[in-house]
Amino acid sequence: MTLAALGLIGFAGLALFMDRRRLKRGHIDRVGWMPWTAIFLLAAIAGGGMLALAAPALLAA
Repeated sequence: MTLAALGLIGFAGLALFMDRRRLKRGHIDRVGWMPWTAIFLLAAIAGGGMLALAAPALLAA
C-alpha cells in the first residue's frame, strides 16, 4: 500500500508540473483538454490517505 501511495503522490507531482506548464503557455488560445488540477487533487488526496493508512504498519516495523 505504501508503494501505491508513493506512486500516487509522484503522479500528483507530475500533474502539478503539467498544470504549471499549462498556465505559463505561450499561446493563450491553446488551452488543452486535460484537467490537470482535478487530477492533481484526486491523486494527492488518494495518495495521502493511503499513506496515512499505511503509516502505523511502517512505524511498527
